[in-house]
Amino acid sequence: MSHPSQPEDSYTDKVKVTEYGQGEIGLSENIHPDSTLVLKYSGPLCYARVREVHVDAASVVNIVIRTKDRVSVQIASSEPLLMFYIVLKGDLQYVTGKGVARTARFHYNLLYQPSLQQDFVLEKNRQYVLLAVHFRPAALQQWAGLHPLYSHFLEQAAHHESSALFHQARAASQALVYAAMNLFRRASVFDLKIMRQVALLNVLRHAVMPLFEPPVPTHPDLKPSDLEKVHTARAYIFDHLDESISVRMLARVAGLNERKLKLGFHTMYQTTIGGFLREERMLRALALLKEKKMPVARVAAAVGYRHAPNFSDAFRRHFGHPPTLCSEISRL
Repeated sequence: MSHPSQPEDSYTDKVKVTEYGQGEIGLSENIHPDSTLVLKYSGPLCYARVREVHVDAASVVNIVIRTKDRVSVQIASSEPLLMFYIVLKGDLQYVTGKGVARTARFHYNLLYQPSLQQDFVLEKNRQYVLLAVHFRPAALQQWAGLHPLYSHFLEQAAHHESSALFHQARAASQALVYAAMNLFRRASVFDLKIMRQVALLNVLRHAVMPLFEPPVPTHPDLKPSDLEKVHTARAYIFDHLDESISVRMLARVAGLNERKLKLGFHTMYQTTIGGFLREERMLRALALLKEKKMPVARVAAAVGYRHAPNFSDAFRRHFGHPPTLCSEISRL
C-alpha cells in the first residue's frame, strides 16, 4: 500500500477505526483475526474510513470511501460465508457472471456460499457508505431457537447454491435501516454490548423476514421504472427530514405524478407518504434525544418541526411518553 502516511487506527467504544488519507491504496486485510474473510481495495481515493466492531456471532464493518477515480473492492472468503450488506449512500456496482449489476441506496442483500470472491466497482468522484455484517454460520446456530424465522433461514441457507438469497437486492424497510445504523451508535444508558446484540438480532430479523413473506405486490399502473422513482423519493425523505416536505415536492423530485407516487408508497412500503415521513422523523428524533442528548427544541427543528410543542405532541402520540423523558434519562 502506498499513500502519504500510514493509516491511523483508534478505538471508540471498542470500535476500531482506521482512516486513510489521499493517495493510491492497495490494501488487503482480514475483517477479523479468527475469520478468513478478506477485504481488498485497489485504486486512487480521496479518503477512506473503516470502522469495525465484533458482536457475538458476527463482525460488523462500516466503510466510507470518497473516490477521485475508479476503485475496485473485493470481498473474498475461503470458509462458509453468511453476509448481510446494505448500501447507505451511493449505488454499489458489482460484477456477476452476466456483467455488472448494482445495489441502489437503501437496498440490501444476503449472501451465503461455501466460499466467495465478489468484486465491486466504485465510480470516480463519488462517496459510498456501506455496512456489512459477516455472520459466522456455526455461531449462528445458537440463535436458531430464538425465532422460527432463524431456524428456517439457516436450514435454507445451508442448502442454497446461489450467491444471493434474493434474486436481486431488496429495498430495506425503515426498521432495517434503523437497526443497521444502531450497530455503530454510542450507548447512553444501556450496556453497549447488549445494545449491539439487540441491534444485530433486529438486523437479521428484518433482513430475513422477506424470505418468508409473499412477493411485494405489484400494480398494473406501476412500471419497474416507476418503482425506482419511488425509491428516489424515499431516499430524498431520509436526507431532508429537517425540511418541509410535501407530496407535490416529492413527486417533482422523483419525476412521477402525485397519484403514482402515493400508489407506489402504498404498494412498496404498505404505508402512506405522510405515515412514512412521520415514522422516520420520530425514529430520528428518538436517536438524537438518546444518543446526542440534544435539547427538545433543537431536535424538533432537526426533524422538520417549526414549533417544539407540536413536535412534543407528535412524539407523545407516537411513543407514549414526552421527549423530555428521553432527555432526562440520557443525562443519568
